[in-house]
Amino acid sequence: AYGSLEGGPLDNIYSIAFYSAFAWIYLNQWFLYNKVNQLFEEEGRPAPLDPFGLFVPGWNFVTGIRQIHFTADYWARQRGQSLPRDAFADLFPFAKKPTLSLWELATTPSLWFNLGSLIG
Repeated sequence: AYGSLEGGPLDNIYSIAFYSAFAWIYLNQWFLYNKVNQLFEEEGRPAPLDPFGLFVPGWNFVTGIRQIHFTADYWARQRGQSLPRDAFADLFPFAKKPTLSLWELATTPSLWFNLGSLIG
């Protein structure tokens, strides 16, 4: 990856492949986040994910974690099952909060880490 960052994005075939793969991943994340939001909105639930989070370093990671939780939640409901206990979401409460903004996460320490989930 380091070599493909030298020079411009169209300097050689490796740079083209690197930047194309980068764009492909981000484009598919955008579609995935929007699809999860659409599925929730069709059920009358609030859209849980922020697709614009793709453009904020770190927030993309948070949105990806939330996407995993909310996709599992959606499919559990579709099968008529309850979502099994999610130890990760219990430890990091931001993962299962129905809606979340970057500002809310930054200013609400109780969403960062739940030590109580480790203790009991």
